[in-house]
Order: sequence, then C-alpha cells, then structure tokens
Amino acid sequence: MTEPSRVLSEAAQQVRAFNHVSQDVGDDWRFPSHSYDAIGNLAHLARMLGQAIEQATYPAEQANSAGRLIVDGGRDAGDQMQRMRHALAAAVAHADDLAAALDRMHSAVSPMAFDTTGLPGFDEDGVS
Repeated sequence: MTEPSRVLSEAAQQVRAFNHVSQDVGDDWRFPSHSYDAIGNLAHLARMLGQAIEQATYPAEQANSAGRLIVDGGRDAGDQMQRMRHALAAAVAHADDLAAALDRMHSAVSPMAFDTTGLPGFDEDGVS
C-alpha cells in the first residue's frame, strides 16, 4: 500500500515540474488552448483539495479520539485539535474559493484562440 504522505509529495513534485516546463513558450505551450487545458486541470485539482485537506487530518483525529494524542511542550491536546479544526475549515473554504476562481478562468479562456493568419506554416485561413 502506498503511503498517503508520499502520494502528496509526488503530487507536489508534479506541480513543481509543471512550473518548470511552463516557464518558456514553445510549440507545445503557446496557444490559448494550452492555457485552457492547464487551467482546466488546475481547477480539477483544486476541486479535490478540500477532501484531501480533510483526510490529511484523519491520523491526528484518530489519535485524539483514542485518547493517545500528546502535544510537544505539554500543551493541551484539545486546544491543539481545536486550532487544527479551525484552520481546516479555513483551508477547505479557501480551496473551494480557489476551485471556483479557476472555473471562472477556465470559462474566460474557453472562447480564446491564436490568430495564425499570415504566419509561416499556416494557410491563409490560419489552418496548418
């Protein structure tokens, strides 16, 4: 079985790889349709973040429910859980807002196209 934390680490590495390869405009990264595809994928990812964020708290929740949660420095476990849950609610709300904003971006990019008229390698009507 794959460790859940490792899966998230690999996802972060994939986002990092996207950030690297998308810095330069080239044949595979120059048309508005490329933006449309990328933003659609980001929106899809953002729609899944809320569930992932919530499920990331499961081990701490289980330790707390079992009465086995201890906190460094002798701090109160209940207080720490309350802080985590408050931050969880905010994180899920922000993920939902991010997904909605990305959906709006995706819609805005949808009708966009690249005018290839007169460019070498394209016919007069812009078709290659």
